[in-house]
Amino acid sequence: MDNVLVLSPRHMTVALQFSFNSERQLPHWMAERGIETVDDHEARKTQFIPGRQFITPWHEKDANTVSPLSIVDGLLEADYHLAEVVGQKRLRAKGKGHYFMARYGFARNVPGIDHPRFGGYLKQIISESRRLTDHVLWRARGFDNTMTPEGVQIDTQSNVSLNFEARNPLYENGNVNRPITKWQLDEQGARIGDKPIPIAATHYLLVEDGQIELVEAAKVVFTGEPDSSKNETSATNAAQVAQPTELANA
Repeated sequence: MDNVLVLSPRHMTVALQFSFNSERQLPHWMAERGIETVDDHEARKTQFIPGRQFITPWHEKDANTVSPLSIVDGLLEADYHLAEVVGQKRLRAKGKGHYFMARYGFARNVPGIDHPRFGGYLKQIISESRRLTDHVLWRARGFDNTMTPEGVQIDTQSNVSLNFEARNPLYENGNVNRPITKWQLDEQGARIGDKPIPIAATHYLLVEDGQIELVEAAKVVFTGEPDSSKNETSATNAAQVAQPTELANA
């Protein structure tokens, strides 16, 4: 796994897919699909989709510390537009209970083709998506899949799927004035310091300079301009996106 994908004209779509334990955590602005049936679940799990995984959790037990901060802005700047917003109640593996899925699908801009207007609510939908990307940490996976419409493989076109699981909110009840804190521990499990500190991202998943990349937090600066002298990555517009605000259902 190289944790990097260079976007090219073959990458026709990029999907941001989020998983939740509770229906109340779902965004409000989305089209709802019917509840997944057992047959739907089996078909989804057994479908063969050619491709490769380019982002994988580095430690399954404790890997939900990835921030997709500014990723929506990065996709819009990379010449993609929001094409669909859907949600669904799905069966868990082996049919043990349900979880909830929300997917934001972005499509590459094509001259002469109009973008969906979402009934005039596009700005509200984009704004709500930032509740999931800017104030929550996740376990992240990334897939570069060959397009297979109706089972026909198109080798010259790909779908990118960025999957976010194990929701890890940064703030209590979405209030940025109440950060969630955690004790720092040494290798023996003993507490470090005299009090717990706010949880923070260990990595950022960025769309910048024509590529999707998982970057260590220590190498990311939010200045709006790359700092080539320090060989650091810049997350464009992140400083503006991350301004404090009151969030509902985060």
